[in-house]
Amino acid sequence: MAVAISRSLAHIWHTLQDQLVNRVAETYTDLVGPLRQLSETACPASGGPPNEAAFNEQMKVFLVCFSFCSSEVVRFVQLFLIFLHCSNFPTHLDKFSFC
Repeated sequence: MAVAISRSLAHIWHTLQDQLVNRVAETYTDLVGPLRQLSETACPASGGPPNEAAFNEQMKVFLVCFSFCSSEVVRFVQLFLIFLHCSNFPTHLDKFSFC
């Protein structure tokens, strides 16, 4: 029974690691488009001055996307840390609060 529990915990551990990597990759992918559009608006390829209204609009889009993605990553990491804490995995997370 101990072996089965150990294997189950190992499977959960690897699944969480994979999900964390996937979440970070998805966040990066979600942010690249708005960030590219923001930088293109700030520095037009034509070499002309940037359109302030367009820049402000792209900044709003980027900030909304960044805020959403950041909160999603934070929630996932919190769940990951709670799992580590509850599973008694050897970590150096004693300083963190899990509330």
